[in-house]
Amino acid sequence: MQFAGLAAEALETLKQYSPQILVSDIPMPGHNGLWLIQTVRKLLRGGDVLAVEVTALAIETDRDLILKAGFQAYLPKPVDTAEVLSVVSRLAARPTPDTGK
Repeated sequence: MQFAGLAAEALETLKQYSPQILVSDIPMPGHNGLWLIQTVRKLLRGGDVLAVEVTALAIETDRDLILKAGFQAYLPKPVDTAEVLSVVSRLAARPTPDTGK
């Protein structure tokens, strides 16, 4: 497990370690979580990293913005570990579009 405080630092960590799961917040110093996921989807491994946004933005328009940016799920704050694990497990169990697995 790797942690990053800046979106640019998170991007470099993703390049180096190629994790299967990204859990991000929207506000970060420098770029934000939306920039991070859009950059990941464009420049890195595209759709093969599961991405969950944890955010205080909980209105429907923010949810749509988050999902359109490239996250597969979002959790409004406050969240607990069990909730994050449940969402990640659910996403990991879904069939992937490329393989149908």
